[in-house]
Amino acid sequence: YGGGIGIESGIVTISNSTITGNNAFGGGGILVQAADVTLVDSTVSDNQSTTHGGGIITQAGATLTILRTSIRDNSSSPTGFGGGIYNLPQAFVYAYESELSDNDASVGGAIYTGGDAILTNTTISGNLARSSGGGIYQYGQNGILTLNSVTIGNNVAGSFYGGLFSDINSSATMRNTIIADNDAPNSPNCYAYTPINSAGSKPIGDPGDCSIVTSTGDILDGNVAIDTLADNGGPTRTQALYDTSEAIDAGD
Repeated sequence: YGGGIGIESGIVTISNSTITGNNAFGGGGILVQAADVTLVDSTVSDNQSTTHGGGIITQAGATLTILRTSIRDNSSSPTGFGGGIYNLPQAFVYAYESELSDNDASVGGAIYTGGDAILTNTTISGNLARSSGGGIYQYGQNGILTLNSVTIGNNVAGSFYGGLFSDINSSATMRNTIIADNDAPNSPNCYAYTPINSAGSKPIGDPGDCSIVTSTGDILDGNVAIDTLADNGGPTRTQALYDTSEAIDAGD
């Protein structure tokens, strides 16, 4: 485990670094066990695992904080989970101003999570799940998923849930978050067994099979009109809004 870096314990900061071209059984780029790890101003790219976690695997007891970092072009095996990140139960992932793009796996192209994950000002774009959950796959281990000002766009799944999947016995909350232009034969943008909580101002291109407890200001089926992934001046690449987008000034 941990083809590039294996961290078993302690408090570790990795900054201004590139972890690329590594291979492992699990966690092609980075393994985080019972450790508190911060990854800042860095890139995790082109790593591979023969099972799960092409980019990063976080095991029970781990806390991973990602700040202004790109996790892209990583892959797990054709039957593996979590192309970008595989977050096990009782592990914690926090991502801020970051990008997860063009990762691929069988399930959970960008993120496969059973633990807790809080994503803020983060873009999840262009990821591929050969089976289910092109963007995020949250499986039922009583984990909590919180999305604050997140864009989930242009992700693809071969069978189910192109953008986001939230399993039974899971909890998901979205605020100022866009889910649009994802693709799958079934539920292309979103599917949730347990209704997703809205914390306000949530434009979704096509809610599909996503049951959402709405709040004032939510736009569930509007013209979101997001551009492709590009350098728009931030710390990582983002998907800008076209002038016709109903998401402009729709946040709180």
